[in-house]
Amino acid sequence: SGTDSDTEKKEYDEAWICLGCGTENAPERKRCSPPCGRWRGGSRNVATSPAKKKDPYAGLKRRDSPRNPSKNQCGKCDACMVDDCGECRHCLDMKKFGGPWKIRQKCMNRPPCKNPP
Repeated sequence: SGTDSDTEKKEYDEAWICLGCGTENAPERKRCSPPCGRWRGGSRNVATSPAKKKDPYAGLKRRDSPRNPSKNQCGKCDACMVDDCGECRHCLDMKKFGGPWKIRQKCMNRPPCKNPP
């Protein structure tokens, strides 16, 4: 079920620009020169579509309402909207998790704010 066009190598006739570092490469090169080393077209498996960035906050529990802004937090970005884990030392000290509220620090697993004031 294989035709000649399936087995032929793809030949390129113009130079290409690396999506990672922006350098121009010769048409016969399949990969960018070191230290970048990226494949032509972005990724080796999917040459036509660029790789989608994963959301780093996808698996974390989110708050319903924004936090109060503070010296180090905007209170509105994705990182500020991540809820407390309830498992770290600081969370176990909080009143809402049944602690004595002596350490008085934010959750140790909360990511830093993207847009600090």
